[in-house]
Amino acid sequence: MANGVSQQSPAMRLRDQVEASLNARATIITGIGPRTGTDHQATFDLGSNTIADFENPLQIDFDRGPDGCYAVLVTKGNLRVFNVEEGIECPVTFPSGKSWLVGIDPFEDLRYVAAGDYLFLSSQKKTIQMSATMAPAEVEEAFIYCRASNYEDTTSIQLTHGGLTYSWRVKAPKTTGGNGPLAAANVAKAVATILNSNAAPSGAAVDSNDGTTWVVAAAPGSTAAALGYSIVQNGAIIRITRADGADFEVNCSDQDNAKKVYHIQRTVPKLTELPASFWPNSIIRVSSNAETDAPEYWVQYREKDENNKKITGYWVEVPAPGTPIRFDTQTMPWALKATAINAFEFGPLQWDDRQIGSVDTIPEPSFVGQSINDMFFVGGRLGFVTFDGCVTSRSSDQPFNFWRETSTQLLDTDPIDIISGGAESLAFHSTAVVGNEPVFFSNKTQYVLAVPSGENLSPVVADLKPSASYQSPRSARPIPYGNVCYFVGPGDQFASIHMFELGSDENRTGRAKNVSEHVPAYIKAPVKQLFGCQSENLLFCLSGEQRREVFVYQFLDTDDKGRVQSAWSLWTFAAGDQICGITVLNRNLHFLIRRGTQLHLEKMNVSSDRLVGPTADLIVMDRRIPKNAPGVSWVRDSYDGIYTMTLPYNLPSPLDSYFIVETELNSAGSRQPVNVHAVIRVSDNQVKTTAQLDDFDFVFGRAPRVYIEPSEQVARNTNGDATFADAAVTALGPILGQSAGLVMRVGSKSRRRYAKLLSLGQSLRNSADDHNDMFTPPNHYGAGTGEYIYVLRSEAEEKIPKRFFKTAGNANDILVAFENNGPLSFRIAGLIYRMAVKDAYTGT
Repeated sequence: MANGVSQQSPAMRLRDQVEASLNARATIITGIGPRTGTDHQATFDLGSNTIADFENPLQIDFDRGPDGCYAVLVTKGNLRVFNVEEGIECPVTFPSGKSWLVGIDPFEDLRYVAAGDYLFLSSQKKTIQMSATMAPAEVEEAFIYCRASNYEDTTSIQLTHGGLTYSWRVKAPKTTGGNGPLAAANVAKAVATILNSNAAPSGAAVDSNDGTTWVVAAAPGSTAAALGYSIVQNGAIIRITRADGADFEVNCSDQDNAKKVYHIQRTVPKLTELPASFWPNSIIRVSSNAETDAPEYWVQYREKDENNKKITGYWVEVPAPGTPIRFDTQTMPWALKATAINAFEFGPLQWDDRQIGSVDTIPEPSFVGQSINDMFFVGGRLGFVTFDGCVTSRSSDQPFNFWRETSTQLLDTDPIDIISGGAESLAFHSTAVVGNEPVFFSNKTQYVLAVPSGENLSPVVADLKPSASYQSPRSARPIPYGNVCYFVGPGDQFASIHMFELGSDENRTGRAKNVSEHVPAYIKAPVKQLFGCQSENLLFCLSGEQRREVFVYQFLDTDDKGRVQSAWSLWTFAAGDQICGITVLNRNLHFLIRRGTQLHLEKMNVSSDRLVGPTADLIVMDRRIPKNAPGVSWVRDSYDGIYTMTLPYNLPSPLDSYFIVETELNSAGSRQPVNVHAVIRVSDNQVKTTAQLDDFDFVFGRAPRVYIEPSEQVARNTNGDATFADAAVTALGPILGQSAGLVMRVGSKSRRRYAKLLSLGQSLRNSADDHNDMFTPPNHYGAGTGEYIYVLRSEAEEKIPKRFFKTAGNANDILVAFENNGPLSFRIAGLIYRMAVKDAYTGT
């Protein structure tokens, strides 16, 4: 009975499928039996939250390797972090407050991805905006660059403002012995002097060896300074501005248009026309080039590094003046940052500012003006999923930079920004990285961010390709699982679970398989979260509005036969429990469970070696706590000898299915049960018992109800095919594995005491409700009801039944069920039916 629940008709089922499997786990090695229980780790209060704030909590794994594995719990308006290995709550600081979390439904609105020291969180309620921070406004300035000049060269300069133009014409001095070049800095100094004074400079500044000076061939009646201009010279550059900041025009030309002396104002046609040394911090636009298809861009001359230290001057690309350069951090994702082991900080991030271009030449990332619907991390890139596309950061581990590095060319390391070009509206809501490729899910389609074979992910080759068309509602986020992922199918009352994988073809065609097709009305909707434990081939679906049910999928794939196990089971927790989430670490599940005004951290070891063998867990108890655990104490009443035990957590009222199990260690160091003792609740965290607690080791906890009902048997031929023959069951022989004890029910379904009309999805045989009296002596079994109960125990594994139990009745009327006997475990390797079969109907 290793293949779990099936809702098919008995004739269509596999012979190793069952009718019901409650709090059970099956493997093809050990058969079926109870799941392992949970061990109590720690109890916490609700902090600043109320019970109402836990309406839709979100628990997120944040595994930091050797620095610890953490469960991050987000509730309404709050965020908390727990180290699940150490069982402690970690301090979280909020330097920018918690305003970002206000008004958010954690489960409905938040998406997340972890990378390094950061856990990024985005909200689908927030529309990404640019802030009011702009690149510096344009400065009205012009420059005259005195690149070179010969003796006796003539240069003309014009300044125009308010419709009035003023002109100067100057001539370089003579020299004896030739017509050689003048020093560029001296030329600039001379021209600046003439503009400021309308007079030639002194001979010391003119490179003349025969005593001649510069000649002012023409000048207006007023100096440039008197006309409102500021003329400043530095090296070979003259900077011209106006005192009133108004715009103006400058024009400069030499006698043969050789550009020995020329002006630069706002724009140059190409970068090579800018001098190697220029006026510090000035910004010049380089025009677009139609021949090379290069856009216009802006450059700035700098002579200091980021530490404000003087360096050799250089030109660097900068944003266009007045361009928005910064994201609004209140709308962008925030992050939980690990500041030390077991210490965290939550707040906004310092996203990189725009460093180049304008809104026209280098548009803002396409997520601006949209909400971020999901996030992913692949190839050193942080990715945002939008309504109809995706945007990634730069590569080379620059997750905070979503801007191109240069306007002049598209680099492989630049961000990827792709919007689907299809006519159909996509509305991506989730993503999962399958292998190394992000797959985006909408309600009806799946797309993949793919690159050609042998290429690295880059904006040059990346493509957003349609991959498949499967329905996938937004209810639960898909999860990666090895080289595949699992996602939730649609359903109002019940959900389906699908395994998705990418093909190896060029189009990366996706294929999905419904792994729950044999239980179509079993997994309750909505599914809150999916969790996976790959080392044990387990998938967990946290489901239902009450969040106390986990639907568990156990599978096994083989190379020659494919998937030989596809088993579903239901794990339930006590009434009133609210499972916030599950953190999977190695082979341990760490649950955060709210019970009333307390939050409990519990651990479940799902390793297969806990099911059978010397390390098997033979005690089936949740909230299990040993005798020597912190917070456990007891006192004996000297009058009546009754013990009162105090516990580190609160107990429900009434107290159902709680026990003290006397234990001893076996040769492998594992606890095995010796005796079971009842308890009575006397206060929120105290119980009484007649057991002599001083005299033995023990564990305390709650035994969950385990119920396993094999499928109705049908007659089959030697090929295993149903013959639809009339068959009667004459005897039953259970084959028991390692166990501490169990109960087997055998009865007639037609005479069952609690037969009733069933709702859609309920077992055809078993009530889905908890039986709080499950361990009290049954009073509804016996000849009068047609149902009998047998208490069984097996010390060692059986290969054949040790005993057959007689029964009589048609195969479709015989009910067989197995339950745990108190907090004791058991394994069922198989069940042999002896049947009397009449010849099948042949149609003749």
